[in-house]
Amino acid sequence: MESLLPRLEYSGMISAHCSLCLLGSIHSPASASCVAGITGAHYHVQLIFVFLVEMGFHHVGQAGLELLTSSDPPA
Repeated sequence: MESLLPRLEYSGMISAHCSLCLLGSIHSPASASCVAGITGAHYHVQLIFVFLVEMGFHHVGQAGLELLTSSDPPA
């Protein structure tokens, strides 16, 4: 069960990022550039960057929890 939590967290983050672009494009004069960015490489790079940053923070936090729950007392 624990291994599913990061996947749900990341997909939520990526979905929110996509939704912000789409909602902003409705009233934006640059809506064509936003829509073009969805299928373009630049937009995909942004999503991958957000995913990797979030994933990096998750692993740092996970390592910290692992140290705190270790059976060895702190030095």
